[in-house]
This record gives sequence, C-alpha cells and structure tokens, in this order.
Amino acid sequence: MTPSPDDFPFRIEIPARFADLDVNMHLNNTAVSTFYEDARTTMHMAKLRPWLGAEPPRRSRLFVARTTIEYFVEGPYPATYTVAIGISKVGTASFVDSLGLFTGGQLIGACDTVMVHSFGSGSAPIPDDMRELLATLTATSLLRH
Repeated sequence: MTPSPDDFPFRIEIPARFADLDVNMHLNNTAVSTFYEDARTTMHMAKLRPWLGAEPPRRSRLFVARTTIEYFVEGPYPATYTVAIGISKVGTASFVDSLGLFTGGQLIGACDTVMVHSFGSGSAPIPDDMRELLATLTATSLLRH
C-alpha cells in the first residue's frame, strides 16, 4: 500500500521557497528538517494546548530526545509540500511523532521524533487525559527499519 497524507490525523501545507534549495536545485536536507519541526510544533500547539498552556505546576513541557529522518527521493522546486503527522507510539513519559513529507501524492521522506514529557525538570509521566488525546492521533511510522 502506498502511503498517503490521508493516513495521518494532522496535516499542514508548506510551500518551498527558493532559499530552501541546495546547489542542485532540490529541496535542501536542512529545509526538510524545518518542515518537520513546523508540522510537529503546529500539531502540538493545536492539540496539546490544554497542557502546554496550563499554569504551573500542571504545565507540561515537551523536549526532543531524538529525531530520525530518511530521504526517499529528491524534493522538487517549485512545489508545495504536505507534512502529515500522527503519534506512532506512547510510552510512560514519552511519545513518538511520526511524519511523512509528500508532494503531488509522492512520499519524499519520513521522520520520527521522540518527545519527552516533563513538568519542568527531568521526565514525568504523561497525564492520563493527555494520553487519551494522543491515542486519537495515531499513525504508523514510515521509516524503514
């Protein structure tokens, strides 16, 4: 089955800028990583605002523990990219954002980012109500393991 942005519960559109290109006139790897970051933070702010915007001591913080990116094909320019995102795994104090980068229906690359939950210093268990919400945002990782 060919992956599609519709396989993910959250999506954003990002038009590539000329500044996002490498010397070969393809989408630069650094630009791709910022596309993933934009999608990840946009989803977190849209879906996790009740926790991220709460007053201390209930205010949750998220930290990136690890990001893995795979590039499958070169990204063309000009193009508008769809970055699709969902949650592929939820642990005690962390979860995995899994993202796919698409243009014209083609999968360009994939990214998994491990996010660690905290209340300020060190990791802390994900609150039950946040865990319930994360369970509604499921997706499958597109990384080739």
